[in-house]
Amino acid sequence: GHELAHTFYLDHSPEFWDLVRSVCSKTDRARAFLEGVTWLAGAWDDLPPVERGQLMGRDEPVPVPAPLPEPLLGTARLEFDD
Repeated sequence: GHELAHTFYLDHSPEFWDLVRSVCSKTDRARAFLEGVTWLAGAWDDLPPVERGQLMGRDEPVPVPAPLPEPLLGTARLEFDD
């Protein structure tokens, strides 16, 4: 829906997002998820070891430097217009 909406709007205006939402009701949820993943990728090294361990599904803390979990590797930094 996002890319097709660009055939009508070349920006990320409120009208653009209204059109995207009209074809994909989970647009806001998807954007929130991507914002969270983007934040996590940028904050990974600053998280306490216990939290890194929990996010990786481990019972023990994960010290820095710890590699990002596979799903976060290569995650692009996304920016959203509000």
